[in-house]
Amino acid sequence: MLELQQQDIPKLKSERTVSNNTVQENGGNVGNSYDLVFPALPDSKTLGPKSLGINGQCVTANAPPKGWSKVRVSTVNQVFTISVQDRKSDNSEKFGEGESKRICSQITRETGAEIEISTSKNMNLTFLVRGKEADVIEAKRRIIASFQTQATSAVSIPKEHHCQVMGKQGTRRKEIEQRTGARIQMPSIQDTSDIINVTGTRDAVEKAVQEIRMISDELSKKAFERIEIPKIFHPFITGGHNEKLNALMKETGVKIHVPPPSVNRDEITIAGDKEGVQTAIETIKQIYTKMVCLLYYIVCFIYY
Repeated sequence: MLELQQQDIPKLKSERTVSNNTVQENGGNVGNSYDLVFPALPDSKTLGPKSLGINGQCVTANAPPKGWSKVRVSTVNQVFTISVQDRKSDNSEKFGEGESKRICSQITRETGAEIEISTSKNMNLTFLVRGKEADVIEAKRRIIASFQTQATSAVSIPKEHHCQVMGKQGTRRKEIEQRTGARIQMPSIQDTSDIINVTGTRDAVEKAVQEIRMISDELSKKAFERIEIPKIFHPFITGGHNEKLNALMKETGVKIHVPPPSVNRDEITIAGDKEGVQTAIETIKQIYTKMVCLLYYIVCFIYY
């Protein structure tokens, strides 16, 4: 340690407390107070989350330099197993050798996800996939396609339902593929076939087929009908301020469109569940028949 020389330190006036008594000393050997030469560090309570920086300036602890922004990278791990019964590769192949290693390395290069593979005593394959969530999902799909036996199922779905299965710009089909891991191949618009082909593992195919059928079943419950009712009878169907029409839609749960008075059209459209549509049609026809009969009686009464 360096020794402080008396001649290097100016004579300072200091105050030193000894046994709770304040003694004031000037100059001499005692002029160099310990508190002056070695000042106390700032109190953490006073300083708070700040600390001393360059040139004694206070800076906030853990605060990034000005102009920097925090970047959060989310990494996920996913572990899954392919049983020996479902394996596509040779059961005698050992961990890290042959085709398995080459396939995993290729998937890593193409997706960016890290892959670890191990083989159990009963020859089941276990995979650990690490990386960004989107990369892990894609890597898992490719691993399953490469190592697990594939199945194919042909699903018959009404052609008019295909657009709903596809979704806008194919978004719905892609979502089903991501959730299930299966591949969905649909016929083109020009193709009259109603067959949708689903390829993947047995579990993936079953899940995808179930989702596709659920969409079709939901659409099958819907109906859209048009009926012709002479324009003159439309007010009796709608009622004053559309009270009858609103009550009928509330009762049946369907949408009924009656042309406004300014539109010279007889057609009334009804859309909704099949049962509700049929109930609404029957009610409208009953109102129409009743008014036709009433009009006939009035005419007969007047002229006869």
